[in-house]
Amino acid sequence: MDNYKKAIEYIEKRMLDYGKKYPTQAAALLSGHRCPYTKYLIEAFCFIASDIENQNDDNLNKLAQQLVEIICPHYLYPQPSSVILEFIPKDGFMKTAKTVKKGTQVSSVSISGFPCKFTTSTSVIVRPLNISNVEKNRNDTHDTLQLVLKKNNQTKWGNVGKEPLSIHLHGGVHGEHRKAFYLYYNILKKVKNVSVTWNNFTKNFSPDVFQPAIRHMDDDYFSSLYPKFSFKSFRLFQNYFHFYQSLLFIELDIFSKLNIPDEIFEITVNVDMEYNDIIPRDFNFRLNCVPAINLFDDEESSESIKFDNSKIEHEIEINESYKKHRFPIFVNHVTGAINNERFEYKPFVSYRHELDDKNSGYYFLRRKYDEDDQSTLFIQIIRSKKRNNDETKNSSKDETISLNLKCSNGSLASLLGPGDINTIDSKRLDFVNVQNITIPTEPVNPKIEGKELWTLINSLSLNYLSIANVDYLKKMLLLFEPKNDIANQMRINGIDSVELSSEPVRKIMKGGVVHGQLMNVYLNSKNFTNIGDMLVFSEIFSNFISMYISINSFCILRVIEKNKKKKNQKEIIYECQITGERNLL
Repeated sequence: MDNYKKAIEYIEKRMLDYGKKYPTQAAALLSGHRCPYTKYLIEAFCFIASDIENQNDDNLNKLAQQLVEIICPHYLYPQPSSVILEFIPKDGFMKTAKTVKKGTQVSSVSISGFPCKFTTSTSVIVRPLNISNVEKNRNDTHDTLQLVLKKNNQTKWGNVGKEPLSIHLHGGVHGEHRKAFYLYYNILKKVKNVSVTWNNFTKNFSPDVFQPAIRHMDDDYFSSLYPKFSFKSFRLFQNYFHFYQSLLFIELDIFSKLNIPDEIFEITVNVDMEYNDIIPRDFNFRLNCVPAINLFDDEESSESIKFDNSKIEHEIEINESYKKHRFPIFVNHVTGAINNERFEYKPFVSYRHELDDKNSGYYFLRRKYDEDDQSTLFIQIIRSKKRNNDETKNSSKDETISLNLKCSNGSLASLLGPGDINTIDSKRLDFVNVQNITIPTEPVNPKIEGKELWTLINSLSLNYLSIANVDYLKKMLLLFEPKNDIANQMRINGIDSVELSSEPVRKIMKGGVVHGQLMNVYLNSKNFTNIGDMLVFSEIFSNFISMYISINSFCILRVIEKNKKKKNQKEIIYECQITGERNLL
């Protein structure tokens, strides 16, 4: 319809121009004296032209999708539901800190007769500690935030662990994100000093004992959904837009510097707090928390495939008893079997073709969406030359393909409420209980229509000079926000301008002179929840920029709040030096 309207508008404009130049000859074309048959002819012509344009757009979209499937297929994965889990130590079961490893699977109550399964995105150290009280006080010079931590009676202080304490800043069940962002900013940027008190003894620490957990989100953090060779900045921004709660973690590094014999100790944080109308409570500071995603390994639900060499691809079908609540996201392993002989197929995107076992082969996945935005996963089996030659000699051999899938529960998981995810599948973790403290997010499909995929392909070959173009930068960030959320679109449009220094910055690094750039990014505070939201956005943006700076260079990034209420009033929210991670070739 858009192309049809454009064609009509174009013809109308050309007819007006022609009518002004040749009024006598163009009388039949002008709207006031137009012949009905002329009108029908024009509409038919525009309809045919728009249909051709639509077919060209569809073909280009299909071509772009096929390119993305080969270059970076993980960009086309649907984004399953995500949630924050809290592990609660059982009384009398824990005397030391214990680790709940990444990939731990938990289950929910039944929804429509079926439980949903979630997998933890990272490991978490569960300590027999709890925050018993949180108070905010005001004196003449600054605010104080007091956190009272208590360990259980059976635990010796030496068994609590020396690693940093992970704290999730929780806005509440219904997403009071304003308070969580507010705490995030004040704890990381406005702290003057930190003191720990026990037995009437106090030890002081510098503000840098608090660090954002975002800095430790390495490739392993996202490996549940994305492979290690995927674009890290894409994963971070998509995580920020889809599930910002997973980024609101801070780490408190004091345990390696203390030896506290008491059961109760108090952490006092002296901070110049903003937004004094917000009062933090104990439920805003949660221990033993970890993000989890609605993904799980599945060997039983996929139907076996009878390999047919005459077919280009085979549909991955789910067994009828699982069809309503299990949806394949991608494939973990593909195995072929002929009689008692088994073959392991490797992913085609590994690009290790014909280098290993000649008896093996490769598989290639393709996802197709229908008009209702429902997806179907197809698999192409690519055999080695030796395998195909053997089959030609003995055509009676039938091969059965078995699949190990990574599945989700689709939109079923988003029906869960707080506390509905409450069962740990592993019996080894009998020392903790689990509950979800956030409502699972809605699953989101990727953007595959329009020119988005071409923009994505183009973005993989850019450098930081292209990022300095604000309009193009906004188009790129919209790629990471597939659900068209108004708040996220406002954040993207909140990038007011980007400035690059005219002269390069030089620094001595590792005994040599390295050239870099100074980049100033100006954000409009009206487009963000508060300054804490802007800080999280800035930290993600710094990772994004690093992917476009060469490995032999650096960038000094400054993110500046541009408050338009008071002219020329600016505040530096975030500043850091970024080392380039972009390969030269």
